[in-house]
Amino acid sequence: MLSNYVPSFLCNSSIFKKLYENQQNEIDDINLDIEDLLNQCFVSTATWGLSIWEEELGIVTNLQRSYTERRNKILGKLRGQGTATKQAIEVIAETYADESSVILNNPDYSFLIDLVSNNGYQYSLEDLYETIEDIKPAHLEADYKLTSLTSDIFKIRAFMLCGEEISVYPYQITNLESIGKIDIALGQTQSAETIEIKPKGEI
Repeated sequence: MLSNYVPSFLCNSSIFKKLYENQQNEIDDINLDIEDLLNQCFVSTATWGLSIWEEELGIVTNLQRSYTERRNKILGKLRGQGTATKQAIEVIAETYADESSVILNNPDYSFLIDLVSNNGYQYSLEDLYETIEDIKPAHLEADYKLTSLTSDIFKIRAFMLCGEEISVYPYQITNLESIGKIDIALGQTQSAETIEIKPKGEI
């Protein structure tokens, strides 16, 4: 706080106190502007500065795309500068996926880019295809293999309904007892028992 750098007795004055509060607000705004400006110096945090990066790299600015898509395009372009080695292509591909590997197939004059994503491919890969096409040797063809891994926990439940019907002839007083135990994995059981007792005269 600006008031921490002045004698304490000045802050007891309502006039000076209000003055320092207003000046502190201006300083806070300046600090935010400086922080925002520094963010534009790095692709991963740039927002309005992305257009400057795109202009420097010869990328057509498309404001309809998200910041993430535009950053991936810029990073791919930056990583693609220089010789297109196997390692360089893998680094570019990792901009669009969690894992990437390049498999060379020299007899067929091609190479396979194997991409693995743990969250799916949320953004268009057209930028990746264009970047690879720009840097790869003209006599080699680029093939792609996309793998999306998902993990989740799900439950399966089973339901079984069973019943029992007992008829007792003739009528007589007795104790009926039924004891049973049913163990079924992943199952929920429901049972019902119907007992019909008829007088002796109905036999």
